[in-house]
Amino acid sequence: MKKFNSQIWIRLFFVGLVFLSVWSGFSIASAAEAATKSTAVVAATPPNVLLIIADDQGYGDIGFHGNTMIQTPNLDRLAKDSIRLTNFHVDPTCAETRAALMSGQYAMRGGVWHTVMGRSFLNASRWTMPQAFKTAGFRTGIFGKWHLGDNSPYRPWERGFDESLIHGGGGVGQVPDHWGNDYFDDTFLQNGKPTQVLGYCTNVFAQAASRFMDETKDQPFFCYLAFNAPHSPYKVPESFEQKYLNQGVEKPMSAFYGMIECIDSNVGRLLEQLQSSGKLDNTIVIYMTDNGTAAGMSNQVKEGKWNGYNAGMRGMKGTVYEGGHRVPCFIHYPKKLGAARDVGQLTAHFDLLPTLVELCGLSIPKDWKSDGMSLVGLIQGDAGSWNDRTLVVQSQRIDHPEKRRKFVVADQRYRLVGEELYDLEKDPGQTQNISSAHPDIVQRLNRFYEAFWNDVSKENDDYQRIHLGTDADAEVYLTAHDWHSQDIVAYQSDLNRDRAVNGEWAVDVRKAGVYQFRLRMRPDGVQQPLGGVFALVRAHNQESYTAISPDSQEVRLTLSLAEGPAMIKTVLKREANSGEERGFYFAYVSYLGALSEATASNSAAQEVGLFQQNDRVALLGATLFERMQMQDELETILVSRTANLGVSFRNVAWSGDDASGRARAVFGGYEEGYQRRLKDLAAAKPTHVLVAYGMNEAFDKNLTVDVFKQQMRRLLDDLVKSNYRVSLLLPPVLEASQADVRLANYKERYPVIVAALKEIGSERQLSVVAMPEIKNEWTANGIHLNAAGYSEYSRRLADVLVPSECKLELSEDNITLKVSDAERTKPISFGDKWSLEAIESSNASEWRWKEIAPCLPLPLRSTGELMPVDMAPALSKKVVVEGLADGEYVLEIGGEEVAKGTAGEFAKGIGCSAPGLQMQTEKLRRLLHRKNDLFFHHYRPQNETYLFLFRKHEQGNNAVEIDQFPPIIAPLETEAGSLSHASEVVWVLRKK
Repeated sequence: MKKFNSQIWIRLFFVGLVFLSVWSGFSIASAAEAATKSTAVVAATPPNVLLIIADDQGYGDIGFHGNTMIQTPNLDRLAKDSIRLTNFHVDPTCAETRAALMSGQYAMRGGVWHTVMGRSFLNASRWTMPQAFKTAGFRTGIFGKWHLGDNSPYRPWERGFDESLIHGGGGVGQVPDHWGNDYFDDTFLQNGKPTQVLGYCTNVFAQAASRFMDETKDQPFFCYLAFNAPHSPYKVPESFEQKYLNQGVEKPMSAFYGMIECIDSNVGRLLEQLQSSGKLDNTIVIYMTDNGTAAGMSNQVKEGKWNGYNAGMRGMKGTVYEGGHRVPCFIHYPKKLGAARDVGQLTAHFDLLPTLVELCGLSIPKDWKSDGMSLVGLIQGDAGSWNDRTLVVQSQRIDHPEKRRKFVVADQRYRLVGEELYDLEKDPGQTQNISSAHPDIVQRLNRFYEAFWNDVSKENDDYQRIHLGTDADAEVYLTAHDWHSQDIVAYQSDLNRDRAVNGEWAVDVRKAGVYQFRLRMRPDGVQQPLGGVFALVRAHNQESYTAISPDSQEVRLTLSLAEGPAMIKTVLKREANSGEERGFYFAYVSYLGALSEATASNSAAQEVGLFQQNDRVALLGATLFERMQMQDELETILVSRTANLGVSFRNVAWSGDDASGRARAVFGGYEEGYQRRLKDLAAAKPTHVLVAYGMNEAFDKNLTVDVFKQQMRRLLDDLVKSNYRVSLLLPPVLEASQADVRLANYKERYPVIVAALKEIGSERQLSVVAMPEIKNEWTANGIHLNAAGYSEYSRRLADVLVPSECKLELSEDNITLKVSDAERTKPISFGDKWSLEAIESSNASEWRWKEIAPCLPLPLRSTGELMPVDMAPALSKKVVVEGLADGEYVLEIGGEEVAKGTAGEFAKGIGCSAPGLQMQTEKLRRLLHRKNDLFFHHYRPQNETYLFLFRKHEQGNNAVEIDQFPPIIAPLETEAGSLSHASEVVWVLRKK
């Protein structure tokens, strides 16, 4: 009660002081001086603030300013009762104005000079208007358009706002906004959570502001009502637009005017609410807009038609002529500022924060410096204390600002627009360039611009970076709207054009570790096939990529990111051999965990699952194993999981053929083919053979079970006689939905074949392992696995064969593979690109990429996952290629032609004389066979060009050796530059 009484006495004292000032004939300057001396009084009873900003409404888009067509009775009344800043300037487009308004500084000083490209993020270190109010005990709220960053640490609730209801990006329907928003019944972010709100967006934001002000009882409020209207797209309830159509106003101006009239009606309701609640007298109401008119003037003058109104000014939104940046600004606060009147001095958006600081008694950080000036003295009538000023307005709207790009230097009288000079007193329409007649004025204003640029451009090379790896978001939502790029992707409607554009996100990795990237062409919940065959994500010199199905809705890749700044880029290729590159429009990034410190231990288990120390394992089988992708996928994973045992694998997949290429050698009874296969197996010198027969046998009703048993016993006996250890794999269950004869046969015969294999295995005391079930979604036609199915099935089968845990731990200096309780540590050095570099060590043959890849997070193993072929040092000097299309080919090494010939000649082998660069015939044959499978399915090159990468490895001053690690096969010549380094040699096989 005592506090309440003291406040009443203070208020009475202040009112009495003002009364005496008027009664005794004090000058306006004396009154201003008295008001300044009463700062403590203002601070004790601070006013509320309602700051309203409209989007794209120009100076002439208000009836009060002479527009005879538009109907804005409430704005007209507010203007009539307010201080009117008639020479008030902002930036020519949205985000820049809002950055300057919120920070009290030139937008460029805070990193904002565009509305997209990540250049709309207000530097997180900048002190802001809502922070000033919040610190002073005000309740703060924003309703509508923020446009200064949609990610941490730039969002409204991270910059001082207690309450928020906002749309994404720079407008409703832009890429970061909720998908499908169209101004009616939209979903907005309410305190950071998506919430659908019924109604037209202008009404929705005004109603939210109304509730906020009404619910704020025990503290002053700062309410920032930032309408997205009348920004395009020009949509408004029909009743608002139709009246203008009826009066001959053409589209889109009719809708543009209707949107402004809708704003006007809401402003009227808000003012009435403040009046009826008794809050209006103690509320500073500011109405302004963010740039010149967007649609209030017609581009074509038509006789007898309404062509719009721009108050005689030249230029519209986006230009640096007067009509692009001179806008309305009304300040209503008679209690402090006195009677309504025009104030014609040069003022700007960044003046409002220091003005509100003074009016509301807010505290200023010691290191804060405003580019603006408090207007309190000026608008209270002390014009004599106001010094003429000069300021700069510019419109950069590119990723990296350029000096003297689209700028104007303005003082009270003149405008230097680039090289043009205008006298606003004599020529308000800026029709006469007088620069040649007044070189002294041009020189003076240019000197000001030089000083301005040198001051505010100091941080132009910096990126305002999106934070990854913080507690602010479990998953960070990135959109193409914020790409740093030459191409702008602003609206959701732009995405339907499916342009081949791309860019990079500037991020700050706050926590080092492994990150998952979910890449999409539409946001979660919106169905849109990727429509491509290849996906990649890159950061610094690391990249992760994989083959994808065009029908997939998303692809997931992971990268290990170091702490600190990074540029993230994604790539989606529609066709493997196309030079066209586009990015994924949406990326969801989540932190998966840290890379642990490696520990030193060299103990090794003597046995893991089926495998023993130094096992050399051969894989025999059909249907699954005859597919080269399946062989190498499985081999890669198994090698890594048994790395501590030194296990190696050889694929000797027996599809078993006779001369006609149809019958199968093992169960078809073709003795010549069978003996040839046994010799092939012996050449691999295995110690352990995995036998995986029974799948095709379950399809084939013509093969009797008795014959199957007979031949299986013979095969197993021959393997045992050769001193091979044998394990038997049971065929998989097919969860296939297609009802064809083959599947019917399989389902009928499967139990019989499995029973036969178990019986034989028991007889010979073999290890018998059931293969995993094959899911419908893994198959291309109900039977054969697709590319994704092979990868998934390989991992599942590896889990069956080696059920022990396999874990990779990386540190800066070491790599540790853990298998069950055993671990093995080796020193390493990482190459520039994980996906291209072999892991170098003192014994590279033990630690080949193919052995490491499967244990790495998905992106790091992408090379191993796609092309995990062991290219060990070879002895042969021939290049052998199988399966090439007819025609002539040229082989180039390091840009030098070393061989040429027909496909047939290459298939037989052409000598390669390049010193030190020799390829193992059998290995390359297997490699190129792959194009009949994964390669041709996903990377079929129309120009028949293939790239192989080999890396030179220098050991001090010793002789150069060649690390022939798994090659990257790329069908695009354009990729050679990006995939190769100076230390690498690129082999190109090109069809002439």
